[in-house]
Amino acid sequence: MRTYIKEVILENFLSYDYARIPLYKGINLITGPNGSGKSSILLGISVALGQTHTERGRRLSDLINYNKEVARISLILDNTERQNKRPFPNSKLDQVMITRIIRKDGNYWFEFNQEIIDKYQLQRYLKKLGIDPNNMLIIMHQNMIEKFVALDPRERLIYFEEVIGISGLRRNIQGAIGKLEEIEKSRKSIEEALRNAETNLNYWKKMYEKYERKIELKKRLNELKIELFWRKYKEVLNELNKKNEEKNNLNDKKEKLMKKLFYFNNLINESRKKFDILKNKLIKIEINSSLIEELFLEVENYSNYKSEKVLTEFKLDLINNEMNKIKNEINNLQILIKDLEKKKPSEFLEPRPNIKEIEDEMKLIQFEIKNMDDITEEIPQKYNEYKKIYEEIKLKSYEINENKSKLLNEINERIKAWKNNLMNILEDINNEFIKILEYIEGVGKVEIHNLDDINNASLEIKVGFREGVPRILDSYSQSGGERTLATLAFLLSLQKYMKSPIRAIDEFDTHMDPLNKERATKLITSIVKNDPELQFIIITPDPLLEYFNDCNIIIVTKQQGISKVNKLK
Repeated sequence: MRTYIKEVILENFLSYDYARIPLYKGINLITGPNGSGKSSILLGISVALGQTHTERGRRLSDLINYNKEVARISLILDNTERQNKRPFPNSKLDQVMITRIIRKDGNYWFEFNQEIIDKYQLQRYLKKLGIDPNNMLIIMHQNMIEKFVALDPRERLIYFEEVIGISGLRRNIQGAIGKLEEIEKSRKSIEEALRNAETNLNYWKKMYEKYERKIELKKRLNELKIELFWRKYKEVLNELNKKNEEKNNLNDKKEKLMKKLFYFNNLINESRKKFDILKNKLIKIEINSSLIEELFLEVENYSNYKSEKVLTEFKLDLINNEMNKIKNEINNLQILIKDLEKKKPSEFLEPRPNIKEIEDEMKLIQFEIKNMDDITEEIPQKYNEYKKIYEEIKLKSYEINENKSKLLNEINERIKAWKNNLMNILEDINNEFIKILEYIEGVGKVEIHNLDDINNASLEIKVGFREGVPRILDSYSQSGGERTLATLAFLLSLQKYMKSPIRAIDEFDTHMDPLNKERATKLITSIVKNDPELQFIIITPDPLLEYFNDCNIIIVTKQQGISKVNKLK
């Protein structure tokens, strides 16, 4: 949908007290003497549309008429419905009014149909219609052709992209690059956090490994204690068996001695009886040498039996004492066994024969455990916490790297689309540019450089006139008139792609000779002729009536410091 400015209303703006300037589709020629206030009309249009800079002062309040407190600039734009659509769909009226109020105290605001509107919202409406008051290829104030020529080629390309409607591609790329920079910052931050988390995790991992080692040592120590228990238990059992065996042996010896003692007691008794018999015989009968000899022999036997008895009794006492001792030992061992039975572990481990090996290993383990006093029970929790933190950061790092990879692919695709669009449009524009330059007896070409680096990509215009050799368009290689012609030829070559229905140029004909003026006006009229819906505003001190036919002519004069507007019928 297209619109155009139907009327400009200036109140207390620069040299205007109050003025209404009617405008139409096609060419609107605003003319008048220098200093009459012509350029103020174009400036007012730009300010009302939200231009971010002014040509007449640093502050908007400087644009208010002398001794006045408030200035008001209003634009009435066409909003006629076409094919059930309106240029400004938020309004059902056939025309809309955009107003900017400026106060001396520095405050200002915008109105849309007399209701306050946010500047950003207004610019969104205008952007959809291709109207950008800050683009010098759409609205060219005084000396702006020279500024365009002197522009950095990189900045010139940006204006070019805005005009042909692909600036969104650059913004998308730059937005993605901005996101990439943020992602890169996040990636670096995450990588730093990951390194710190890895350092902490490694520390707690080592502590956890010590903790596990301590657990293993305690487990081994417990196994050794069990093994030691069974070793001791086995030794006590062996000792008990040994003592019982000794006891049994002593019992056997005792029984033998008891039998021996019984035997000698019998012998002693028999010997005693014989002695008594012999003694009686000696008393009754006469002494007989053989009887005496027999008596002495029996005394000797008795004495021998008695000695053997005493010795046997002594041995028996020894055995009894030994047996009592063993009984006490067995009793103690049985008590110990009972005590051990109470402490007996559920698990059985076959003990090694050498108890010293067990005790030595236990001492080594106990020493190592003692050196692990700093290994506490909270270590597994700490380790798991830092492991979780590390894994979370690692996952974030992976996600960021994935996002970065996707965004890089997206940027490459966007850059590819930007390049393709730019080069396709450039080829078409170049064909038009060459034709237009031929029409005004010139040669030239539009070139784009550094396409692989969007931030340094640049647009250069090459033109040549008299000598026929194209040179880079700059402030030195061409005359003022040639620079204007080249710029107009470039603008004309963009017409197919320029979305804005409103174009304006201020004093393009300054320092032009008659031939170049004629060529320039023919170029401008051809623009409007090819697009009748276009609105072109031309400001010049020279009426140029011999070049412009059938156009809206506004004459501006100044009387006593006040600018006045008249329409030439």
